[in-house]
Amino acid sequence: MGCAAGVPGRTDLDLELDQSIESRRSILRQAKAIGGKEGAEFAHKQLSPLYWGVSLQQLESFITSVRSAVQAAELTNSTPAHLPQYPMDKFADAGPNMHQVNAQLIKPRTGADASPLPFVSYAVLRNPAAGVRCDCFISHAWDEGAFEFGRSAAAAWPSACQGAYICFLANPQNLDISELVSNPKTSPFYRVLEAGPSAMLMLANSNTPIHARLWCVFEAYCATTMGIPVTIAGDALNLVPQEARANTEQALAGLFRAEKDHALAELGCGATAQSLHPSDEVGMYTQRLRMHFDEIHLEARDAKCSSEEDAAKIWAEIVGSESDVNSMIKNQMFDAVVRQSRSSKKTRDTLLEQLQKTKNEHHSKSFRGFGHGARYDASEEARTRLAEIAELEKQIAALASPVVEELSGLKEDCDSAQESCRLQQALKSNLLVERKCLQCGEMFREKDNSATACRYHTAGGGQYFDWDEDDFLYAHFACCSSRDPNASGCRTGFHNSEEGRLSSANAHRNWSTAHM
Repeated sequence: MGCAAGVPGRTDLDLELDQSIESRRSILRQAKAIGGKEGAEFAHKQLSPLYWGVSLQQLESFITSVRSAVQAAELTNSTPAHLPQYPMDKFADAGPNMHQVNAQLIKPRTGADASPLPFVSYAVLRNPAAGVRCDCFISHAWDEGAFEFGRSAAAAWPSACQGAYICFLANPQNLDISELVSNPKTSPFYRVLEAGPSAMLMLANSNTPIHARLWCVFEAYCATTMGIPVTIAGDALNLVPQEARANTEQALAGLFRAEKDHALAELGCGATAQSLHPSDEVGMYTQRLRMHFDEIHLEARDAKCSSEEDAAKIWAEIVGSESDVNSMIKNQMFDAVVRQSRSSKKTRDTLLEQLQKTKNEHHSKSFRGFGHGARYDASEEARTRLAEIAELEKQIAALASPVVEELSGLKEDCDSAQESCRLQQALKSNLLVERKCLQCGEMFREKDNSATACRYHTAGGGQYFDWDEDDFLYAHFACCSSRDPNASGCRTGFHNSEEGRLSSANAHRNWSTAHM
């Protein structure tokens, strides 16, 4: 099933979600003293599921251990008899699915030999002192590949999120977790949502549309009705049913062409002969795309659940709201697909590369092959080349406002070849200037900058104080729980020297800031 879970033998349904750190430490010390499965059951009965979270660093470490297990043939492409055979190409690319990861990795590593708390969940085992609070809820399908899951979750992880509830890591897989499914609204996932996490991430994947899994549909429905922001992570086109995907891509291509024409018109470089104003054409194609999504056959009642009993209980909770659920799913699909298309880094990078090539060509022409008195209209040449690019780039997913902003200097390039050359020389010099990164404190040049060049701790990742299982006070980073004040950053990204654009505080150099 999807992200459903219960806790064995739980009797105190009024257990407070937001427990104090002293209470959580006491619970886990008692569980450790009890030991064995009885201790694990005590821990998951008494410890609020709001603290069954894992940090981003712990999730990335777990995915690394999955890769290592696959490479060592400890985790293989074997499928239980009641499930369809998992394709080998999916196993290699997307990674083993969660059924395989759970059976071959999580259960053995959280079993009787696990220390210091055998049989508890992976999340509690990794955080045995007091657990980690779930600031984010991640909904996913168990048919999803672990590698794809790790990529999507890490890319979309909210910067202020200390920990996330992820069912296969949060729930104790070696215990009987079926008892509370009789009432989904008392299960751990629902109680975490009740606490109001800052966001829910729904991870689209290439193996199965997430809205085809009933538990995931129910989780999204609950989050939406509770007012929790829901964000689609991963490739949004994987939400679209396979039979409708080609038409969806065609509709997106029409919208993209319209938005590109609009952007070029804003720059004064587009074609002048057209029946509609570019902004009106964008609106027309957006409406066409919306109509296309409205025509896609999608019925929440078709969503599958591994247990018919679970399915009946879920529908008992949302009976009468089927049309609302269907609308919610289609709106999420539409918004995610359009947002992904418009913000596609590939789109921006490809267009910038083409525009740079155009500038280089007409810069070169500006300074060769002209006799005395010859005239070269670089502005017209640039406009012609940009119009050609608009036709050649039909496969690019989106342009819209982000690209217009990035190309704000292009109009000056179109005005004269001499000005274009000056700007290009200035850009080349700028790339060689050595700057200090405000995130990690290292010196860098923009020409060497990349998405993995900077290692830093996230905003709010200053010094926190906590007690370990032996009641010793220690300091640690809030973002990754590292106790080493000189620890290398837990996040990677571009170096940044502009305070106004800084997405994360220089937490790595802010160890002296204390929070209690």
